[in-house]
Amino acid sequence: MKLEFENGLIDSDIYKELGFEGFLALFQREIPMVGHTILKPMERQSALEHFQRLIQLDSQIRVHQADLAALVQQGARLPSLEAVLPFFRDGVLEPYHLFELGQFVSEELDLRALEISFPLPTAGEICRTLTQILRKYTTRDYSNLIFSTEEEAVQKSITLLNQQLQKALKQVEKEIFQQTGLKMVYPFSREIGKDDEKLKSVKACSYLQISEGKEFLTLDFVPDDAIIRIVTEKSKREKEWNNLMACKLETLNSELKEHYEAFSDYYQCRSKRLFDYILLETKEQHQLCFPKLHPTPLFKLEKGVLPSLRKINPGSYNPLTLEIKNGVSLLYGANMTGKTTVLKTVFFHLMCVKVGLPIPADSLTLSFPNQLGLRLKSSGKTQTGLSGFGEELQFFCREDVSPSFYMVDELFHSTDPVSGVELSQAFCEEYADSESLYFFTSHYPEVLNSPNVAFFRMKDIPESGEIENLEEFLQKVPFEVEPITADKLKGSLKSGKQSIRVALHFPLSDSLKQKLRKKLDG
Repeated sequence: MKLEFENGLIDSDIYKELGFEGFLALFQREIPMVGHTILKPMERQSALEHFQRLIQLDSQIRVHQADLAALVQQGARLPSLEAVLPFFRDGVLEPYHLFELGQFVSEELDLRALEISFPLPTAGEICRTLTQILRKYTTRDYSNLIFSTEEEAVQKSITLLNQQLQKALKQVEKEIFQQTGLKMVYPFSREIGKDDEKLKSVKACSYLQISEGKEFLTLDFVPDDAIIRIVTEKSKREKEWNNLMACKLETLNSELKEHYEAFSDYYQCRSKRLFDYILLETKEQHQLCFPKLHPTPLFKLEKGVLPSLRKINPGSYNPLTLEIKNGVSLLYGANMTGKTTVLKTVFFHLMCVKVGLPIPADSLTLSFPNQLGLRLKSSGKTQTGLSGFGEELQFFCREDVSPSFYMVDELFHSTDPVSGVELSQAFCEEYADSESLYFFTSHYPEVLNSPNVAFFRMKDIPESGEIENLEEFLQKVPFEVEPITADKLKGSLKSGKQSIRVALHFPLSDSLKQKLRKKLDG
């Protein structure tokens, strides 16, 4: 199984940057029934049913101590019948189709035995019914049809006639060689030159006829009466055999066809269950969790992970714990303290929920995201003809289907500071009472006066101790979010010089660092 997002569901740059490809690869399995799967955005009700089913199945597997790996392994033995089902539906299954169908029901019955405590929610007896029908007409391994006495007699006669024909033809080929010195193989023609020294003996051979071409002569077999009699009888018997097989297959298909609808439903149900097993196995292998969908607007994440970032910095990576509610939440913090990463992490988890995947976190409780938008800092794109400011305005030009989640990095820093402040204030006031969740990062202290807005900040880097280099600095950054009141945040922004401290850990010139230290002291 290979997972892929529906085309256009997510911006390609964000897809790469957030490491979705690597995360989706965790679910990849070699299971014929569950091949290339396109993940599409769900509606709330279908997502609710999806996660409830997964949580219930997960619980049943744990209660009954079932071997999830064995379930997936047995599921991988089931052949895909996508190419067989149309023939099944139309009642025109051929022997090789019967073999595939037989292999499926055989392996399926073994899989059902493993999940007897939590069977598929559909009539499983259909597989036993098909097994009984197939057993009447095919051998034990479903590879051949079972023949009646009459059919066996016809088959044996065809075999005997084939042997007689081969013997007669071999004798003819031998006599041609003795008479002409030419090796002929029935029924193939042969070319010789018009001045070939063997031409005289060829013309005298009664088993060959000559056709004249432009440059060469073509030699063909002339079968004698004995061979003609054998070929005629063989053709007659083969026609009889084909009629018998057509009648047998028609009878067999007639018995099977009435069970097509039940089997097709069962097959689809099995495919979904195997997909669920893959999600559960991946969840178990990589310590993922299923979200809990909340009826009211909420996002509460405990130790959420952005896998691509943790892979880069496994030693210093700090999972995200965050709780935000509807309306506007503003996140402040110095550069390089992780504000943008917070937005990316939230978006990553929301997108997983949107398409029905387990998530890399200890827990997540949230209202289902009817719509989902992430706007990172940009200078604009030539494809749209819009500036960064134009793209940011366009981001908000969408119908709000509450509750939804919208995130913007550095709200209105795409324009001049005076206009940016006023725009930010106006937009925060507009969305403060919304049922959707708006989560913005900002540097504008003036926006702290906005009413009914929740404020957060990135925890500061510890001031104690000397940090010698950039690598050590990155390990010291806490990358943690904390809620804070507007008054405390105002004081922090007024007195804080975190960005200057951050700059001092880059390999800048000594003279420039000296000027920065004076700014800190002053």
